[in-house]
Amino acid sequence: MEYKFEFPNFWNEDHEKNFCMLASYMQKFDRPRCLEIGGLEGRTSLWLLENIVKPCNGTLTVVESDVKPNLIHNLSESRQWVNIHKGNSFDVFMYYNVMHRMFDVIYLDGDHNAKGLLEDFVMAWRVLNNGGYMLIDDYEMQAQDPWFYIMHKEFNNPRVNFTHPHVAIDAFISMYRGLYEIKAFNYQLLVRKIGDIGGDKNLLHGDDTQNDEWLKHYK
Repeated sequence: MEYKFEFPNFWNEDHEKNFCMLASYMQKFDRPRCLEIGGLEGRTSLWLLENIVKPCNGTLTVVESDVKPNLIHNLSESRQWVNIHKGNSFDVFMYYNVMHRMFDVIYLDGDHNAKGLLEDFVMAWRVLNNGGYMLIDDYEMQAQDPWFYIMHKEFNNPRVNFTHPHVAIDAFISMYRGLYEIKAFNYQLLVRKIGDIGGDKNLLHGDDTQNDEWLKHYK
């Protein structure tokens, strides 16, 4: 089958390294459930299918608000492993949260504006299994990247109205401190979930030097 792509491949060396690392971690999983937020044309979906989903007899759910013909075409031969969900990530997360459906891998590459990404973080964490992995793209994204203006036409002026995704990623690292292990932190962030309830490490501003008396005001 010949795949169809309109956009170039935006992967760099960090993407290749991080996804290979993720695949090595997933070898111990049986029938993993994978969730991808932001499918575009399915390049990453195809990689996940070939390197994680099919070898481990898992499943992949791809969430895309604007499903293009190329996405459907490129994933058409993998129907037994993949489900394309047209809609926004918030509604999907709400549905899976209510249905108590959990995932072993979640890849966030949908809303790149910090506010939307932070919402995806919070909702994704609720449906990520303990011991599962979450990979987030574009921490080091540059405003001059070719896709920046192509993919963010919804902003009247991207340079003014767009808040960089690293703002949301930094907030997640601080607020969820003690609940994850960082496996990679470069152009992307790869974390392993180790819990849902934070302890004393989950402090305001990431400051673990405060005394117990000070903490009583925030418990």
